[in-house]
Amino acid sequence: MISRRNSLQIFGLLISILLTGVGVYGILLQFRTGTTVGDELVRQILLLGEGVFAIIGSLFLMLFFRNTPSPGVLFFILAVQATAFGALRPLSAALFSLNYSYQIPAAITRAFYFGRFLSILALFISGLFAAGLALQRRAIMFGSAFFIALILAAVLPVDISEYTPQLLFSIGARSSMLLGYGAIAVLSTANYLIAALHQGNRNYYLVACGVLFMIIGKELVYRSVAPGIAGIGLLCMIAGAYLFGSRTHTIYLWL
Repeated sequence: MISRRNSLQIFGLLISILLTGVGVYGILLQFRTGTTVGDELVRQILLLGEGVFAIIGSLFLMLFFRNTPSPGVLFFILAVQATAFGALRPLSAALFSLNYSYQIPAAITRAFYFGRFLSILALFISGLFAAGLALQRRAIMFGSAFFIALILAAVLPVDISEYTPQLLFSIGARSSMLLGYGAIAVLSTANYLIAALHQGNRNYYLVACGVLFMIIGKELVYRSVAPGIAGIGLLCMIAGAYLFGSRTHTIYLWL
């Protein structure tokens, strides 16, 4: 019988596959119509790496921790899976360059930020459990993160008159969003530092480094305007997931 925890992970994996497939369609559409070529096409192909990372990374963690019912691991996996929303950007670029209706690229902009919010909130919650949050509250925490991300994406002001190099429409309240996002990112890392001090296990310092690498990598891929930067961002994300997985596994071996 599949547990609720596993059902959530499998559902997230299926969504990641679907989003990546949509991104691949966007690349093929541009390749067929010749609307994007050269370094820009390479960059967009690298953006699909977010979807590939979400699929392969979460699948590896799901198998690696299949016998570890840790809510901290669960929320880290959900954070990895939420990065797949970034794979939608090539489709946004294809539709915008082909002068399609603005409505679909605008919806993709909201979907991207939903995934961005959900991913950072999941990382934050993952750290809360490591720092000692009561285990029975994970369903409430996931529901809260999901609806907060959904509401933020729904009310986000989208300016359809300005299309950015990030292959998304410009958004309003950027300073406030950046401040709030940055604060949650700092707290997401700090939670594992608190866990290291509270539990006296130095492996949590490396786990904190893994979370930090994930955040930095996501930012590099998000803001990249060149293939090299996007590639470095993907490598940071992979390194972060590896550090988290390997060090967390070591922690549970000693419990």
